[in-house]
Amino acid sequence: MTEQAVRELEPTKRDVLYREIQRISTEEVAQIPLYYPPYANAYAKTLEGLSLSPSLQWSLEEAVLAR
Repeated sequence: MTEQAVRELEPTKRDVLYREIQRISTEEVAQIPLYYPPYANAYAKTLEGLSLSPSLQWSLEEAVLAR
């Protein structure tokens, strides 16, 4: 939809598209990350329960080392 809005030349139609984009982003999207860390994460194959939150934070609350 953003590509369509960028290409739309008629101001009224473009306004409608951008308003719909704004509605979707505020009502249906919890978070839009603006930055991704430039590094990779590695962990042992025996680590279970490691999770990544919607805010891109690793959680160890449920993590355990399997034997």
